[in-house]
Amino acid sequence: MIKAVSNPPMGNEDIKEFRRIVCGDASSEERESQSALLKKIISVGVEVTKNNGGKNPILEN
Repeated sequence: MIKAVSNPPMGNEDIKEFRRIVCGDASSEERESQSALLKKIISVGVEVTKNNGGKNPILEN
């Protein structure tokens, strides 16, 4: 069984990069890439739901 790491080790540079992206200081290229990724994630979710009769199989028991 793979154990989850709830708090992975992060250096100061990792923290600065995370805060820069979260606070909206990302460059236009990064914002476009994040927007494209979000659209892809949503479209995949819609397809999965459509292929399973309108139900979300991830939330089913």
